[in-house]
Amino acid sequence: MRLVYTKPALDRIAEIQAYWAAQTSEDKAEAIITSLMEKTRQLCEHPLRGFPERKLAGMGKGYRGFLLGKYKIIY
Repeated sequence: MRLVYTKPALDRIAEIQAYWAAQTSEDKAEAIITSLMEKTRQLCEHPLRGFPERKLAGMGKGYRGFLLGKYKIIY
């Protein structure tokens, strides 16, 4: 499996980092983003880790998702 981040996903990651940097610190924001990126990279080894994404089931693409703290990752 190959992992590709879409432009909207990268934009959202930047928003999350900016939010946590403003709310806490740059170090905390970086730790959150590092954790998020590591968990998504693990999908290459475990692509069926998540649950079927019901809201996108009608598209017939086999989208899946998983929760990471307050965030839902869809792939």
